[in-house]
Amino acid sequence: MKFAIALIASLIVFISVNAFGIAAASQRAYKQGYSDCWQGRYDLDQSSASYKRGCDAAAFADSTTFVNAMLDKCHARAVATYRARAEVITLRYKGQRGDGTQQVNGLVFGRNSSATFKCFLDQTGWRIVKFIRLPSAEDAL
Repeated sequence: MKFAIALIASLIVFISVNAFGIAAASQRAYKQGYSDCWQGRYDLDQSSASYKRGCDAAAFADSTTFVNAMLDKCHARAVATYRARAEVITLRYKGQRGDGTQQVNGLVFGRNSSATFKCFLDQTGWRIVKFIRLPSAEDAL
């Protein structure tokens, strides 16, 4: 009887230790997938379900934060380019273009006229690759 109890207890300990190890590895893969995909660096060699779930979560996690970060970058560039006050600039996120870049259009309200611009960011939305001042006050938004 004591032997059976000891055997069952050691089996339970063995299973729980392995389950904890698997859970920890699964959690690490999830976090790695989230981090990689949030930064636009999907690892094709990673095939674990946890990595893919983390990547999916990053893709849909608070997309407004992603868009707001791009708007902030383009807003700062417009303030510097036009030497304008921050409150006179209006921006609109237009989405991802066919070439993969992200597009933000903007309008700068002036005293006598207004100016428009287009701001293009790389696929990840972290770096401005092109900033175009439009020649006339076209409706960029």
